[in-house]
Amino acid sequence: MTKNGKKVDVILVQDAVNILKHYRKSGQRPEHYIFPYLDNDAEYSKYLDYEGRKTMPLDVSKKYYDTINAREARIGRLLREIKFLAGIPYLTLHTARHTFALRAKEANVDNTTLKNILKHSSLNTTETYVKKLDSSSEDAAMKGMYMDKTHQNKEKKRIVKQIQKLGLSPEELIALLSGN
Repeated sequence: MTKNGKKVDVILVQDAVNILKHYRKSGQRPEHYIFPYLDNDAEYSKYLDYEGRKTMPLDVSKKYYDTINAREARIGRLLREIKFLAGIPYLTLHTARHTFALRAKEANVDNTTLKNILKHSSLNTTETYVKKLDSSSEDAAMKGMYMDKTHQNKEKKRIVKQIQKLGLSPEELIALLSGN
C-alpha cells in the first residue's frame, strides 16, 4: 500500500523473497507487521490500513508515528556510519529509490513506465524527479559506488569488516541493507 492508501501489487525478486522468509515467524498472521520495527501487540496495530490510520485516536497516532520516526532515525544513524566507513559520498534511506530511477533511465525506461513503477500519481512528479536526478551530483556519487569487479570484491571485504565493528545483529544488518 502506498502512503496515500492505494493498494499495489509488486513483483518480488528472489532477494526480497529471502528477506521476507527471514523475518516471517511461525504462526504469524497475514495482518501482522513483517519487520520487527512495529509492535503487533501495540494499540496502533489495530489500525492497519490507510482508512484505519485516519480514524486512529490522537494519542495512538502519536505513538505510531513516534515509533516510525525513531526507527527511521536509528537506521539513518547506522547508514551515516556505514557511509563513513565505506567512503561513500552520499547515502540515505532514499538513495535506493534514486539509484533505481537512475538505473531505469540509463536503461532507457520511458517516464510513463517509470511513473507507474515508482507509484507517482502524476507524470509531472516523475519528470521533476528525473530532472533532479539528471542535474544532481548524486548521479556521480552513486556511479562512484560501482567499481570494477576486482576492486569491488576487495572493497566489499573491507566494508564488511568495518560494518562488523558496528556490532549490528544479522537482523539489523539485513534490515538496514534491504532499506527497511
